[in-house]
Parts: sequence; structure tokens; C-alpha cells
Amino acid sequence: AITSLHRLRGGISRDEFRQFVGDALARQPELHALGLDPRVTQAERADWEKRARAEGLPDFTINERNPSGAFATAAKREEYFPVLYLEPRAGNEIMSGFDFGHDAKAGDALRRAAETGGQVASAPLRLPPGQYGVLVFEPVFQEQAQEGDSASTPVLTRSAAWAISSAP
Repeated sequence: AITSLHRLRGGISRDEFRQFVGDALARQPELHALGLDPRVTQAERADWEKRARAEGLPDFTINERNPSGAFATAAKREEYFPVLYLEPRAGNEIMSGFDFGHDAKAGDALRRAAETGGQVASAPLRLPPGQYGVLVFEPVFQEQAQEGDSASTPVLTRSAAWAISSAP
């Protein structure tokens, strides 16, 4: 449903996202969180981080886990899929800006979702705060004309993600 809303509207605000997913989270306790993760290129990174800070996330940076498992500013690379919208925020603040594309289990599911065009679940992983579950990714594509080509090509622009948790 999140992807359909995004396609229909061409984009949604943080407040619209919160309102849209609130009922689903209230009805389905197995949903740990719902999120929307934009595809951000290296060239767009600074603008996306600035935009997120202006939207009320003053410490937003695109981040990843370092070898010791701690969160750190993401290394420079071609593209990122950071958590931009996430509900509920309470208890999930640490995930703000986390680059799912860099995480081994989540990144694999994200790539398979982009390749197949459908929903794909990750392998089981640890979710904050100390729960285990899976992430389900659904790709959002947008038609974009490629340079020098009059035809449009679907380009992955975002991913909707669900975190489904189980008892620790």
C-alpha cells in the first residue's frame, strides 16, 4: 500500500507517511516498523541529509554499521538506501539514516526486490531494540528518460520496508 500511495502521489511527506501507516501498525502487532527508504546517489547525498535535518531530524546522516557493529557515518559509494521515514519513531531512532543497501542481509533482499519488481524478505536479522525478525522490501520504480534516449526506463527510486519482529 505504501508503494501504491507513493506512485499515485509522486511522493509523500513525513507527516502523510505517519498518518498513512498508523492504522496498520496499530492493527498488526507483528509489524515492528514501516519505513520508506529513498535511493540516494553520492552526488545527492549532502542534499538529502540537509533535507532530512530540515524536516526535524537534526542529527540525520546516512550511516552504516562498522566492523565492530557500531553505527558510523557511511563510507562514500555510488548509491545508498537510507531509512528516511520510519514509524513508529519511538524505539527506532537509531535506524534513522541507516543504509539498508550496505547491510549484507537487508541489501541482498533489497537488490532481489529491485530485480524482481516484487516484495522480498531478508534473512532473519537483529532489529532494534534487541528483537529478531525479517525485513520485507517492496521496490518503488519511477519512469525516467535516459540521456540521449527518447524512451522511458523504470528506475528504482525508493523502497518501502516492513520490519516484522518475533520474540527475542
